[in-house]
Amino acid sequence: MDDIDFVDGDTNENFGSDPHITNLAPDGNALAKQESSLLPPSLTPLRHVLIHPVLKETNSIKLSYWDQLLTPEAIPLAEDGPNLPPPIK
Repeated sequence: MDDIDFVDGDTNENFGSDPHITNLAPDGNALAKQESSLLPPSLTPLRHVLIHPVLKETNSIKLSYWDQLLTPEAIPLAEDGPNLPPPIK
């Protein structure tokens, strides 16, 4: 999961990989790290939240893995929500 790239849906600029990953229980609640061992056995669908910073001007993203698109179409981003400060140069 940490090799998934976040790509701008309009410009194809690659924002990089290594997102913050949170595992979710079947009911949608976040699992603490120690609870991740409670995940179902393999071949069972898993739910994850991937968090990665993108530029504020980004309207949509695509997900890719080793240059292979995982999303057939760009995923639109909400107009509001949490924002991170710009990176320190």
